[in-house]
Amino acid sequence: RLTAQLRNEILKLKANQPTVFVWEIQQILLQNGICTSQTLPSVKVIQRVLNESKKPVRINKEE
Repeated sequence: RLTAQLRNEILKLKANQPTVFVWEIQQILLQNGICTSQTLPSVKVIQRVLNESKKPVRINKEE
């Protein structure tokens, strides 16, 4: 189960390093002791977190 703290950590890593790959996020989570090999989210889960965080942008054109 993905905790809110872990979700925030993933989003923070991506915000600080926009070009980081998902598998690199996995490595960082392990290296920094945020996750263990048993609690490490899969690439698919991390990608879903990143995709869900993108919010559509509305542009209102006033004429």
